[in-house]
Amino acid sequence: MRTDTLFYQIFQTFPTLLFELLRRPPVPGYTFTSVEVKEKSFRFDGIFLPPPGNTDAPIYLEFIRTVLVYKFPHCSREEIERMFTLDDLRKTRVFQEIQEESLQQGRKQEALALVSRQISRKFGTLPQGQLDQLQSLSLDRLEELAEVLLDFTDIGEFYRWLDNKA
Repeated sequence: MRTDTLFYQIFQTFPTLLFELLRRPPVPGYTFTSVEVKEKSFRFDGIFLPPPGNTDAPIYLEFIRTVLVYKFPHCSREEIERMFTLDDLRKTRVFQEIQEESLQQGRKQEALALVSRQISRKFGTLPQGQLDQLQSLSLDRLEELAEVLLDFTDIGEFYRWLDNKA
């Protein structure tokens, strides 16, 4: 198992930094460590443990990347790359999830644009209600529509399809 050495070193050296990021007063005695739970070997690579004997204090799990994304909203990609290597960022689950969401959004926008152009060319401008229905379709439905639209002979077929699928 591999810990994120950059965050590990930062929080080992400055354990009160978490409280600054959370905009809370620092609580002395917290330590940052890596903890492995021995049920199916589940490991927390970043965890803030409260001072010994302080059982009421919360335990803070690693959410540093999320905090940093919100903490540096005005940083450019180059600035963030200088702070962290791009390779490290690409390996994070957050980056991969954002990348997948962006790809899906892009595909949906392109499919919507294509279907809208096909409909306009074949039948003319759509009323706002049908445009709203069209925009609410999932990517799969838009791709399906792009295919069946070629077989429609009049706008009524499109409206019926839209009413059944939207």
